[in-house]
Amino acid sequence: MDIVTGLNYVIVFFSVYVTVFFLLLYLRYRNEYYNQPSETNWSPKVSVIIPAYNEEKYLADCLKTVLELDYPKEQLEIIVVDDGSTDKTAELAKGFEKQGVTV
Repeated sequence: MDIVTGLNYVIVFFSVYVTVFFLLLYLRYRNEYYNQPSETNWSPKVSVIIPAYNEEKYLADCLKTVLELDYPKEQLEIIVVDDGSTDKTAELAKGFEKQGVTV
């Protein structure tokens, strides 16, 4: 037997071995793969960060829109970052602190 024939036998052996291995893995875990996941009420915590610089005109509408999201309020964190505004952006954002907005 020459080296090319031996190499062909080795390649065929490993190809069949790998194919059988993955076929057995598929047969073992196919039910877990195709079953629907169970329903849970879990939802991740989401942080909405709103940068603001002299946004007095639009900040109230933005915060109202974010507060109206259809998402569990205990899992929603709203952060307003005021970058030294010269208007009343910070005071406006502090007015929303009772509703869960962090300034």
